[in-house]
Amino acid sequence: MIGVGQHSTLSECVKTSCTRFIYTDDVINTLAGKKVTPLAPLPPQPLPSSPPTLTLAQADALVIAHLKASPAPINTSQIKNFLKQNAADFDEKHYGFKTFTDYLIANKAIEISKSGTINFARLAKPAQPTKTVKVVATAEAYKALLKKHNSLPDNADTLKKIYKHAVALKDICPDPAQFRAALFDLCHKVDASITKTTVNKAFSYFIVMGLVHTEKAKGGVDTVRVKKITLKDFLLKSDKLVIAKLLELGKTQALDLKAKEIKKITLSTISKDSIKKLIGE
Repeated sequence: MIGVGQHSTLSECVKTSCTRFIYTDDVINTLAGKKVTPLAPLPPQPLPSSPPTLTLAQADALVIAHLKASPAPINTSQIKNFLKQNAADFDEKHYGFKTFTDYLIANKAIEISKSGTINFARLAKPAQPTKTVKVVATAEAYKALLKKHNSLPDNADTLKKIYKHAVALKDICPDPAQFRAALFDLCHKVDASITKTTVNKAFSYFIVMGLVHTEKAKGGVDTVRVKKITLKDFLLKSDKLVIAKLLELGKTQALDLKAKEIKKITLSTISKDSIKKLIGE
């Protein structure tokens, strides 16, 4: 056993258990008396004058294929070893790169990550195509969007007809289903082109407008009724409901609300200035 240490009481105790003991301060003193000539740095080794076995494109193709075959990122040192197995003379300096990592980074199809001091490479995720958002900014586009959300009457004249019959209906109807059925019978007698679906849509529209309510009929029975207001107020109320729906849809969709375009789909005599106030234009 060989012991190593400075001259000290502890070293003297340990020395008895060693076959040989080296005092470090003796070695330092010996070296201090000698002039140590530093070794000259080795000159840079020139690259072989012959062209590399692999072209840059071929080397890139091998790396990409190697990464595609691996489900997980690969240590960059392993990738270099893989290239050397295919071409023993592979050296990134052939292609003008200082380090192998620089060579990999230059390839946009490769993504480099680091874990501790080790670099890993994997295929870069393809860029997602940018979606073009079509802004809704015309009367026709507004109408299509509103109809998609069942928020626009199919036909203004038909809606007015159904409303007139609804406020005139005096049958005792304890629930909305009975009222819709009675309203359809009345409308269909006057105009055979009015369908049950059209009546149901119109009645739902009346509910949203806040016109449907219940009242006490003869005998104290609750019956469904549609509130009567002037046609002018009815159309204005309908237009404000449409504008409110467009504002609501504008919170989640690309809508550019313009009073001039909204005016084209209104039923009442509401002015463009009034529409501007409602939409904040």
